[in-house]
Amino acid sequence: MKNKKKYIMPITLIIGILIVLAVLYGYEVLRKRGSKSMNEPSHSIEELESKVWLRGDTDSYVQLETAYLDAPPHDFLFWALYMANKYDYSAAYEDVYLSIAQDYYPIDSALFKMDDKTRTFALTYLKLAAKKNDATALETLKEMKEKHFPTDWWEIDSTK
Repeated sequence: MKNKKKYIMPITLIIGILIVLAVLYGYEVLRKRGSKSMNEPSHSIEELESKVWLRGDTDSYVQLETAYLDAPPHDFLFWALYMANKYDYSAAYEDVYLSIAQDYYPIDSALFKMDDKTRTFALTYLKLAAKKNDATALETLKEMKEKHFPTDWWEIDSTK
């Protein structure tokens, strides 16, 4: 009887340690699974950038834009400019504006905080998106008008 008690204590201790280790291991596995961003694309960033660069692939551009949501807004500016200028992709024009404006907070006052050249640059791309009937760009310009922003900020010059 004494021999059984002698072995029960170390066995209980070993089982307890194993249970703790199993729980910690399981927690670590779950933590690693949970740390994957919902913005992580199904393809590598390099592959998406290559498809955008070489072919102007709009599906890859959209996936790349989503992946860049985990980065500061200005990090995506290059790709937005590239797709707007090289491939005349209408959604990219507004993305240029957003990549610049979202670096300022809150976005409503972003234009007021910018220097004149940056503001003109950002608004030019927003207006180009609106000229291409981008619904979000048109809505943004409409809101600017309703909030009594300076007319030259939201008015689209139809002669350009």
